[in-house]
Amino acid sequence: MTKTKNKIRIKLLALISVLGIVGLTTIFASRFHANKYVLNGVYFADLHLGGLTYSEATLKIDDKYNQILSEDIQVNFEGEKYTFSVEELGASFDPYKTVKQAKDISYGNSLSAHVDSRLSSFNEVRKLEPIISINSTEFRNKLENKIPEIKEPENAQVAILEEKNIKVIPSKLGATGDYKKSEEELIEGLEKLDLEEINLEKRVIEPDYSTEDAEKDAEIITTNLSKRINLKYEGSLIEPYSKEIAVQKEWFSVKDSKVIYHPQIIKEFLLTNIAPEVEIQESNVYIKSLPTDEDSHAQVEGFKKDGLRLDLNSLNSKVIKAIQNNSNEITFDLELREGQIINQTGAELGEMVLLSEGRSNFQGSPAGRSFNIKKGLEEKVNNLLLAPGEEFSFNDNLGPVTYAEGWQASLAIFNSEDLKPVAGGGLCQVSTTLYRALLNAGLNITEKSNHSMFIHYYREYGNGLDAAIYPGSKDLRFINDTDNYILIQAWVEGADAYVEIYGTPDGREVELVGPIYSWEVPEEYKGKIQPRWNQIIWVQKLKKPNGEVEETQLVSSYVTAPW
Repeated sequence: MTKTKNKIRIKLLALISVLGIVGLTTIFASRFHANKYVLNGVYFADLHLGGLTYSEATLKIDDKYNQILSEDIQVNFEGEKYTFSVEELGASFDPYKTVKQAKDISYGNSLSAHVDSRLSSFNEVRKLEPIISINSTEFRNKLENKIPEIKEPENAQVAILEEKNIKVIPSKLGATGDYKKSEEELIEGLEKLDLEEINLEKRVIEPDYSTEDAEKDAEIITTNLSKRINLKYEGSLIEPYSKEIAVQKEWFSVKDSKVIYHPQIIKEFLLTNIAPEVEIQESNVYIKSLPTDEDSHAQVEGFKKDGLRLDLNSLNSKVIKAIQNNSNEITFDLELREGQIINQTGAELGEMVLLSEGRSNFQGSPAGRSFNIKKGLEEKVNNLLLAPGEEFSFNDNLGPVTYAEGWQASLAIFNSEDLKPVAGGGLCQVSTTLYRALLNAGLNITEKSNHSMFIHYYREYGNGLDAAIYPGSKDLRFINDTDNYILIQAWVEGADAYVEIYGTPDGREVELVGPIYSWEVPEEYKGKIQPRWNQIIWVQKLKKPNGEVEETQLVSSYVTAPW
């Protein structure tokens, strides 16, 4: 009996072992199969994938995806419907990741999970979720390109037309959509594989610069463009100057009621329109060599001329302040730029600063007289360089005054009252201009004569201070009684003759009082000076280097009345 029971037990154990081996073999065989094939009961949409290899399932899903991507979808925007394909809206599916879900179901991540999936496959359908992504940029661009109402807002503009007329171009509202919300709706519908329409909600976009803002700015622009500013110079460096300028549209810009000025553009305007009218370019003189024994002229290049510069930065600031403060007048300054006398001789000449100037006017002179004045100043007086103690004779320096020497005919005085044309007529204008410079410098004049007749050409800049010359009878002579060289420059500008004397200041100062006429005597000289009817008197007050003041009466007597 006992032996029979043991035999039965052994047979049962053997059967159980066999069954276990068979079961395990079946499970392992099933899992091996699931590594290559989709489990039964797995679907994607209406596609049954069971029994397919994963590659076959991928191709089948890909075909289904392509079908879905090519389908049309309606986008509803403000009651209007616009048709797109799903693919146009930037949607895409990933068949590989979708099939991976099938493998996760079929194979499982463990042996027990695989057994569970295998057992449930007999009575349960498994649906794969679509793996969807949306390209947001493409989604937005497609909608914006096709829906005309979606557009950027347009800022208002202020246009300045001809003759400073102002036109305001109104702003326009813009519109956009709630793209994120529409994307979510699209994804949700695609996941259900049942989508015909999505909605795009409108969002209004306000412009950065509204019509109201532009109108306010236009008013400011109009006010500024109506302004005119009078620029004035009232100093002593040039004649009084005045010019009215209008505010230009390029000088400023206005945005949100804030005025922004453009200083560089204003500066360019002033440089072009004002500076040329008031500025003078300075120039230098270069003394190349000393005079020879035969000629008192040095070899000199250039004319010494002081220049004037307009302070553009200062005037620029004043213009802006005038616009801001509604001022209609500005005064400006000019900066003096001194020309230099540069000694290149190697000899010690002294400082060479301006000691004095002489000036006369020959307006109305005939052509021959004007020619002789210019020739006399530029060829005979200009660039004289006199050593300390040297005496100068106008006639000796003049040389022969003949037609052969290039002088032209003009009137000269003979016998006190007669006027006759001679070569070099008008040279007395040159000697007179030099004489006035000598007086103002306080140099020692050793010979001088006034004209016998009163000549109207000498009225301006020193009526009565004239110096007649005529070779052989009347001369103008002086001595350089300073301790250094003096340089004389002379030229013509318009109808004015100029002579300037440069040297080293030694402390002497000159004041000229006049002209004094018989009918007009200054209070301080009444009882001391009484000109006759045909005389003009000046008083030279010379303060010498030692401080002594010397007064000299300069009397000019004419055979005709001096007026």
